[in-house]
Amino acid sequence: SEDVQQIAMRLAAKQGRLAALLNTYRDDESKAPALRSMEQAANTLRLDKDYANSRLLLEFVFQRKLERQSLAGADYLALAEARLATDDMPGAMDLLHRLTLQGDLYDNLDSAAALLEKTGHVAEALPLLKKLVVGRPWSEADRLRLGRAELTLKDANANATLTSVGKDAQAVYAVRAAATSPLQRSE
Repeated sequence: SEDVQQIAMRLAAKQGRLAALLNTYRDDESKAPALRSMEQAANTLRLDKDYANSRLLLEFVFQRKLERQSLAGADYLALAEARLATDDMPGAMDLLHRLTLQGDLYDNLDSAAALLEKTGHVAEALPLLKKLVVGRPWSEADRLRLGRAELTLKDANANATLTSVGKDAQAVYAVRAAATSPLQRSE
């Protein structure tokens, strides 16, 4: 059953045998559990802070989905997050770049930047946020995120970006207020 297979994967991870178990799945695909079960096991390992084994499972799932041509944006984001958790910034950035080359560019830029912001990689998110603002100049929320990122990085453009959002009469009041709040603290 799926539960038994998930327990087997988690047990193999705890015993340091997950790589060997995945090799048996590579050798005989009929022994492999459903990809969804593997993703759930990877998530459980991530919650247990076993980032390396979580990443092993997600790398396996990603490769299988790539072979089947069934990758979705969430697959790129999950593996990128796993790579960030194991301090593989170049690998994570490669995946996020590949994500932005498919589907809706701006939705994918938004998702990639959000992941980087969430994981504390604001400097890496900044170029994505700039592209997002250029592509969606009407989005005051995107401009606010850009301004906050610039402020975090002590970028010289931060005050101008946040001031422009704060003064935008078309922007929603909550966004305008959020844009001026950091400016008041910096004075």
